[in-house]
Amino acid sequence: MPTDIFLLATLKAEIAQDLGFTVETLPTQLTIPQTAKILDVTPNTLSIWRCLGRHNLPFVKTGKSVKYRVHDVAEFIASHRFTHTAQVAV
Repeated sequence: MPTDIFLLATLKAEIAQDLGFTVETLPTQLTIPQTAKILDVTPNTLSIWRCLGRHNLPFVKTGKSVKYRVHDVAEFIASHRFTHTAQVAV
């Protein structure tokens, strides 16, 4: 199911604010520490997710550099929103 465009725009604005950017100055890709801060996990957790393919969070790897697209992080957050615990798949 496609994510609501308004929800993604709102999430991107929240990401920008949390990282000290405006929507206009927000880079298109985030570093590992920035992504970890937004998702409230450690950079090591992101490394584990990448290595094991957990949570289907896409990343961009160029040489040794790993980045996360803001759009993908916003979609990841949107796909992990629930209204009650019975919705959460184990």
